[in-house]
Amino acid sequence: MKMSELHSDMTRVLQIYADQYGHAIGVAIQDTPSLRDQFAMAALTGLLSNPKLADTALKKGPRWFDEVAYQYADGMLKEREAK
Repeated sequence: MKMSELHSDMTRVLQIYADQYGHAIGVAIQDTPSLRDQFAMAALTGLLSNPKLADTALKKGPRWFDEVAYQYADGMLKEREAK
């Protein structure tokens, strides 16, 4: 899969998520995502694809996915800087 196709797929997932919950996760769909945003989008894709997390998200609220996705992104950035 090409990077542009991956970005397009992640943008579609974000748009569906934003439409459902009425907000985006810190980046407008038309903006160019930062590296942190790209990492968060990748993490969010994995989180949203895990049906075991549905109950957790319902209990903690829809922004729970946002917070966790950016925690993963921050961790990836930290590891990237350490190398």
